Amino acid sequence: MRYGITDLLDDLADASDPAIRTAVAVATWQQAGDLLLAAGGCWGGSAKWLVHELASYDATHGTRFGPRLHSGLVGAIHGETTLLGEVVDEILAGSGGRLWVGYRASG
Repeated sequence: MRYGITDLLDDLADASDPAIRTAVAVATWQQAGDLLLAAGGCWGGSAKWLVHELASYDATHGTRFGPRLHSGLVGAIHGETTLLGEVVDEILAGSGGRLWVGYRASG
């Protein structure tokens, strides 16, 4: 999960086409939410259920990841990717940070 999200953040930083940036931002939001919940031992979800599960996580842990991810997603769709990157980096940090160096997928 860390490798995939790291790759998405790299794609998001380089996305100049609005349609591509939107697609990558949505995928980043989904996968970062999934990582946060999985690392916290919580159920995941998709679409509205991810929003519900993030709200439940925030209520239990006293955090604001759900609203911050949403704000980052909206900003990224409008061309401002910094906030989404910051929130996702914070989520990644809880699981060891970005994963690039030394990662090798065997297939």
